[in-house]
Amino acid sequence: MTPNGTDDTDLDDVIVEDDGAAAAPPADPLAEVVADLEQRLAQAQEKLADTEGRLRKVSKAFMDQKAEMSAFRERTASLESSKLARREFEVVQVFFDPVQNLQRSIETGLTDPDAFLAGISMIHQQFAEGLRKLGLDAVPGVGATFDPNLHEALAVAPVGDAASDGKVLVVHEDGFMVNGRAVQPAKVVVGRYTPGAEEPSA
Repeated sequence: MTPNGTDDTDLDDVIVEDDGAAAAPPADPLAEVVADLEQRLAQAQEKLADTEGRLRKVSKAFMDQKAEMSAFRERTASLESSKLARREFEVVQVFFDPVQNLQRSIETGLTDPDAFLAGISMIHQQFAEGLRKLGLDAVPGVGATFDPNLHEALAVAPVGDAASDGKVLVVHEDGFMVNGRAVQPAKVVVGRYTPGAEEPSA
């Protein structure tokens, strides 16, 4: 200590600790924002590429399905056209012989009435057989359950037997159908159960 109370230590001898490293410059906020944006952009681009890839797959699948449906429709239309042409041929084939025979019968009938009538009978059978081949069936008659889609009720008759209720009792005119659809409904009399009633006669 000096007389004036000061420390006699030479200030120059004071050791200043220095780790030899310069102080780090303050962080740049703008650079951090840019780096964050670049990272987000990279992630967004990756997601976009993935989405585009999936979209291409979905689009390809859709186009493949569309092409398949179009081909299916073409095949179906071609098949229907072939079926229609085949059906038309079958119809013409069924009626070709009867029409030819009718022409012959007409020519023969001018000189031979008996041969004409025999020819007409044969032609009728040919037409009936041809229609059966095309699916024509007789509508169920006596004993069948009345069906308004196939029968036309001309009258209702009382019957004493409960089992005859709603049944066809009499057929006044035969009916015909194709695939269950009436071409000509049968004209019939239908029974209605009435206790004590007598069975109607044909």
